[in-house]
Amino acid sequence: MTVTLKVNGETTVEFTEPEGWKGAKKSMSGRMIGKGTFAWQAHDPGSTVFYKEIRRAHGYENKGR
Repeated sequence: MTVTLKVNGETTVEFTEPEGWKGAKKSMSGRMIGKGTFAWQAHDPGSTVFYKEIRRAHGYENKGR
């Protein structure tokens, strides 16, 4: 499965989860991209974050996760 992040139409991140992925490190074992996964982060508790035009790509394969 692939996650693509675009800001103002420009791809800033593209991550494809490798086959057999177990997590980024041992303490994150089992954290995998699953059907319907969405994740937003704002690290500064005093900040205000706005999201616009959030889209989900259609036609991805569900590999039984």
